[in-house]
Amino acid sequence: RFFNRAQGSLRWHAKLVMTGAVETQSHKHQRDGSIPEECPFCEFGLPETTDHMNWSCPAWDPIRDAMPIPHSETDLMHLPSCFLEHGLVTEDMLQQGEPACEEDEEMIVAVQEMLASIAQARFDAEERLKTQAAIDEATRLQHGALRPGERKRRRLTVV
Repeated sequence: RFFNRAQGSLRWHAKLVMTGAVETQSHKHQRDGSIPEECPFCEFGLPETTDHMNWSCPAWDPIRDAMPIPHSETDLMHLPSCFLEHGLVTEDMLQQGEPACEEDEEMIVAVQEMLASIAQARFDAEERLKTQAAIDEATRLQHGALRPGERKRRRLTVV
């Protein structure tokens, strides 16, 4: 399947998907309540869950649209959630250890590749957001701008 053949960075992201280690905002919020759980990549204001990231966030529509199979919720609703969230193939999806037909094999590979590609694109986008936030903070400090409620600290020199 795709997860076995993926190379480089995409393979690493495939492993993150399979193990449930893609850190969405909801995961971060559960760990630290001060972190907002809303999706930073769309304007819906919805929590960024694995389901939202993989199947409904418009930021990743181009990746989903590139899938060679129908991929609306109704097209894939009959599949187990462990497959839809993590790309894990269950015995129910196979006949004697193999997909029942070529279309099933194509669907499995397409969904696995899509999940890994979304995880990779999300990681890259989050890195860009962090970089931009660091640039904004450096600019703010360089110009001496204060955030509301912040006060200047005097530097004390000990002689």
